[in-house]
Formats: sequence, C-alpha cells, structure tokens
Amino acid sequence: MAENGNWQDTGRETKLWILNSSTSFPILLFLLNLSWGTFFVVIVTMGVFGVLDYYGFKPMVFLRRVRVLLAGPRKSARPWWMS
Repeated sequence: MAENGNWQDTGRETKLWILNSSTSFPILLFLLNLSWGTFFVVIVTMGVFGVLDYYGFKPMVFLRRVRVLLAGPRKSARPWWMS
C-alpha cells in the first residue's frame, strides 16, 4: 500500500484544488446567505488570495508587509506622546 503523504507536507498550506484555505470563510458566508452580494464578495476574495498566492505571499505575511510599509522606515524608541 503506497503512502499518500509525508510528514514533511504538514507545513504546507491546505488547498482544495486551486482554492486557498483562506477562502473557506467567505465561501461559508455565501452558503449561509445566498445572495449576489455575498457571491461577488467570495469571487473578489478568491481573486485577491489567488494573486497573493501567485506572488508567494500568505495572507498574514501580506498584512505584515502592509503594516511595515505604513509604519515607515523610522521607528522611535519612545512613543510620540511622551516626547
């Protein structure tokens, strides 16, 4: 009997065919509230996560990258309200 997986595959992100596991929550919302609005939210979410996956970003890594870009290059050791 051949093995289907390996322990080294446990660090990989789960996928259902080409769909990222991050899209499962919007799909669940769509199944609970069948409307065109939630359908378009699911399609846009799947598109955004597909583009992120294409460029090698995971959602949390992308959010950290956006946070770093918003914070700027200069980090002060003291909060601005204590200066």
